[in-house]
Amino acid sequence: MTESIFKIYKKLYQRSYRNPEDEDLKFIAATVHDLIKDLYNNQDDKKKFNSIKKNSLIIAEELRNREIATSPRMLITDELIHSLKSKAIELDIPYQVIHRWNAEEKNGLIYILTSEERDGECKLGATTLKMEERIYHYELRYGYSVTKYYSKKIKSPFQIELLVANKMKFCRVSGNTVGESNEWYKCDPKEMKSQITQTISSYLNS
Repeated sequence: MTESIFKIYKKLYQRSYRNPEDEDLKFIAATVHDLIKDLYNNQDDKKKFNSIKKNSLIIAEELRNREIATSPRMLITDELIHSLKSKAIELDIPYQVIHRWNAEEKNGLIYILTSEERDGECKLGATTLKMEERIYHYELRYGYSVTKYYSKKIKSPFQIELLVANKMKFCRVSGNTVGESNEWYKCDPKEMKSQITQTISSYLNS
């Protein structure tokens, strides 16, 4: 029997909670949380639900790549992918969580950064922080300056970021810096911005 997606999310959340300094684990847990919320809120609209489910599989594959980079003992995202591929998705959302969802509407930023240290590259990202805070934390962690090229406040920023990442994976840069994220891409930031705009339009209007 396939485990409920919410229980899978709880595993990811608990792993993130045990490793508070790991930004990748936080990102994975937050993204799966938002995926579940989108699926729950659209389960009565079959067309939109199926569209979200299709996009969720793409997002889950990208999350798997990020989870692999954290060197886990087991891949929880494999369970997520298996659950999303099942014909009948079991959400199993606790009442208190649904109640909290009904009382909040959480938006965030999708953004592009550039850096003189990384000529010809741009960084794709998503955050619920203010842009100034995100840049501060990035520079503190990796030790070099970055500049905001573009940012936009939207719903579902983590999902959009991963869908764009999947489209742009052919130019993803990896292995340039020990401990670095894989969110840098060898492309013109104008091209990245165009992909973001197209993805926002297709995802939010599906």
